[in-house]
Amino acid sequence: MILKKINKKGGIGSGLAWVVAFLFVTLIMFFHVIFTLFIFADKEITGDVDVTFEGGSTDFNTNSKFLNFLNSKILVDGKQEKIIDSIRFSLEPYFEIENRDGKSFFDFKLLGMKALNDRDGSLNNKLISLRFGVEGWTKYSNAYAKFQEGERVNGIIKRLNLYDFCGKNERLGLDNKYFLEVPQGIIIKDGLRSPRVVRKDTGSILFIKHKTNYKGENVEIIFQCRKAI
Repeated sequence: MILKKINKKGGIGSGLAWVVAFLFVTLIMFFHVIFTLFIFADKEITGDVDVTFEGGSTDFNTNSKFLNFLNSKILVDGKQEKIIDSIRFSLEPYFEIENRDGKSFFDFKLLGMKALNDRDGSLNNKLISLRFGVEGWTKYSNAYAKFQEGERVNGIIKRLNLYDFCGKNERLGLDNKYFLEVPQGIIIKDGLRSPRVVRKDTGSILFIKHKTNYKGENVEIIFQCRKAI
């Protein structure tokens, strides 16, 4: 009888210990998730390239998946290259554009990273007014065309299709649309397009904004999913 009581008390004590241990582990996991979300939302992730998560989604899984996408590799000129590096390295030709006074594309507030997509169609006139001349416009156009028609954009599109961030509109049975905005324009399933010709008139179901840096210039990467209509 005494032995049975001891076993019963031992079982209760063991059960309480397991409950306490479970609650402790759960609490640790909870704070780990909160801490990780804080890091991903506001801090830089340091690897080969610094990428800042800013605004948009603060969901850990979404940001983690998109970071995996940026770090996945595509084939460029026979070599494996991370997508984040492909976006950054594609900017190199623009740094080589100089005007007649030896100033670069990025020395002018009218130009710089935000002018690369020629959103309002005025870039040619700006280049002429800032003494880049026809040669400057030609260099810009060649760099843009090489990126638009080259392995980098094609490789990025294949990876976006593989990751399938946006899913389907089940009611219509259609794929939702993705938009990857890089300095030169917006990458959609059909290629690189100017913001002037890309329609984004349906509700956004996912928005992720990241920043990185190339040669001292801030580089913004914005990804959106929008419902198929």
